[in-house]
Order: sequence, then C-alpha cells, then structure tokens
Amino acid sequence: MKIFVTGASGFVAKNIRCALSKAGHQIVSTSRKRVTPVLHNEENLQTDYSDDHSIIPHMKSAHAAIHLVGSGIQTTSIQYHMINQRLTERVIRWCKDADIPRIIYFSGLGVSADTTQGYFISKYLAEEAIRQSGLDYVIFRPSYIIGKDDYLSCNLQRQIKDGNVVIPGSGKYVMQPISIHDVIRIVIKSIHDDAFCNSTLDMVGPRIISYKSYVKMFVKNSARVTHMDAEEAYRQAICGETTYYSIDDLNIMMGSFVGNHDKLASISGMKFHDFLEAGSTS
Repeated sequence: MKIFVTGASGFVAKNIRCALSKAGHQIVSTSRKRVTPVLHNEENLQTDYSDDHSIIPHMKSAHAAIHLVGSGIQTTSIQYHMINQRLTERVIRWCKDADIPRIIYFSGLGVSADTTQGYFISKYLAEEAIRQSGLDYVIFRPSYIIGKDDYLSCNLQRQIKDGNVVIPGSGKYVMQPISIHDVIRIVIKSIHDDAFCNSTLDMVGPRIISYKSYVKMFVKNSARVTHMDAEEAYRQAICGETTYYSIDDLNIMMGSFVGNHDKLASISGMKFHDFLEAGSTS
C-alpha cells in the first residue's frame, strides 16, 4: 500500500514510517525540514504546507493519509488554530483532490465539545472538520506516548542531567501512558481495518498511574526528586522564565485525563504492553 504521512520528523511519525517501510509499504511523507527516508521505499517532501500543487501529485493513489502535524505551543506569530485546525482543513482538501479515501488523525486526550482551553479547542475543531469531510476517518486521542526519545522522557532526562527532577504540585494527578509499540500496531491496523472506520478513540494504555509514581519509576536513584508549588510552576510558565513545564504541559498534566482503554482494546483485538514492559523508562 501507499501511505501519506505528515509531520515526518516527529517522534510518532518516525516510528510509524519505519514500521510501514519495513512492512513493505510505499511512503510519501512531508516535513518542514528535510528528513532522511527510513528505507528505499519512502519519498520525503520538504514543505511549509502552503503549496497545494507541490504536494497533491505525490499523494495520488495513496490508500490513506496519517496526519500527525500538530502544535502544543503558540506564539505571537503562530497560534494553535493555524496548525491544528487550518492545516488539518488543508490536508482534508489534499486528500479529496488526490482521491485518498481515509484519513487517520492524532488529536489529544482531553479534547471534547465542552473544552474551554485553547489547545483543546483547536484540536476539537480539527476533529469536526474531519468528521464532516465525507472521508472515512479514524481519530485518535492519545495520552502520553512512551518510547525512545518521546517528549516526556526527553524532558525528564534533561532534568536528570541537571541533577534535580521537579514535580509540579502534589504529583497526584494521573496519566494513562501507552507504548509506542502499541501505537504503531494500532495505526497500521486502522489503515485497512473497517472496525476502526469513522471512530473517535482514546489512545491510552491499560494502566493509570500518578505523575509522581511515574517520575519515581523513571528516575529511580539517578537524580533528586523535588516538588514545586503549583502556583509557582504556573507563574514561571506564564512569565516565560526558564522552566521544564509550559502552561500547556501543566494544563494537560493536572487535568488528569484518562480514557476508555477497553474500547480501544476491543476494536483493535490487541493485547497491550504495559509501558514498563516495553522498556520505555530509563
């Protein structure tokens, strides 16, 4: 099969591209910076995502599009809706023009019609654009995806290197991590399995764990672990001081978002790894 993948340089995309390539699929990937194709059967297009005519011809005859571009940080020049919503609308148009029947989209755990937080609003509006597009779709709402070089692990590794790992607030808020190995298997299944068609699914692992417990498992005895008052953590993030946690990191962490793992397991028919079994922590 031929698969179109956006956001090729990201952690999840790198792993999915590698798995697709090893399985013998043809890949057309896009990224803002040039990436090295994983194997001979990948074509990578460097793009700022503004030129439709340079992308669509390469998408022709693809069986599915996996849309992984997203932004969890906004600035005065780039806001959430520009990447998470408007770019998704553009990718939908590309899929239609290239006759790609199915789009697979990574949203975020905690996204809902009732949200009032800017990041989640932009993701929800992207979801709605996909649901109303007329394309077959699969929307995943992932929790923390754990594997080599994932965002959370890299953050904690930086703190370990500095000798002190900071837990904002009590650390009792919870998370539901999922192994990158399971994510890869789920995505590949969703490309062709009609059980996934037109579904919105929480992409979560089988285990709910507090952030405090996760940090202790990750760090072991390699660094000191301290707590920072939640108000101070937010103050530092709001004021732009050097910190390990952005405002959106704190919102997502302290939101204690968990999802419906049983539904994902039922549709996928998979046995899931515990993130510890996958050897994901340091």
